[in-house]
This record gives sequence, structure tokens and C-alpha cells, in this order.
Amino acid sequence: MSDIQQKLTAAKLVLTDPRLRTLLGKETQLIDEGNVYGEKVHPDRLHHLLDDVFTAEIARKNILALVGESPLSVANLAAKTGLPQREVFRHVLALQQKGLLDVDRVEDGSPLYKRVGQI
Repeated sequence: MSDIQQKLTAAKLVLTDPRLRTLLGKETQLIDEGNVYGEKVHPDRLHHLLDDVFTAEIARKNILALVGESPLSVANLAAKTGLPQREVFRHVLALQQKGLLDVDRVEDGSPLYKRVGQI
């Protein structure tokens, strides 16, 4: 799969994620009525938060797609995604905590990660 196809697939998976669609659907409610505590969110702040959430989810779906092809290290993932290694590592940890990623093996002192289950 080409790089652009990989990124488009990741974006499509994010946009069809029911949790994120629900969050996006609550935009007006969060701005006009507030959250469960009655705290209203400023539109600029909410848009910034949504951008962060969607950017992170696209990166995570992309990482899952890449390790689905073959196990990769954080350094390999950083090179393929163009993200800094520190950021990739943060996403890898989050995916491990969700049970979506696991260590396949260790080569030259670096863990190689594999996808567990389906995206």
C-alpha cells in the first residue's frame, strides 16, 4: 500500500469511528449548554481539542496499519510516519494500553511491535 493510500485509510477509519463521531456530534451541546458539570467550552478551545484528538487518532490508525503489514520498531514507525520518535512512542504506549498493539520480538535492543486483532 502506498504512503498516501495508508494515510487515507487511516483518516477514513478515524472518520467512521463511532466514538469520534459522537464526540463531534456533541460540539454544539458543549459550546451552548456545557458538559455534564454545566461547564461551557469556548468554541476555539473545543476546536483545538478536537484537532488534537483527530490528529492523534489518525496517527494511531496509521501506526496500526503499518504494524499490521510487519512488526516495526518505534524508530521504523517514526521514519514511515514522519512523526518524532517520542510522539510515536506515546502513541505506541496508548495502543498497548488499549490492547491493540503488542511486542512481537526484540531485535538489536529495540522492540518490534505488532498489531493485535483488527483495527
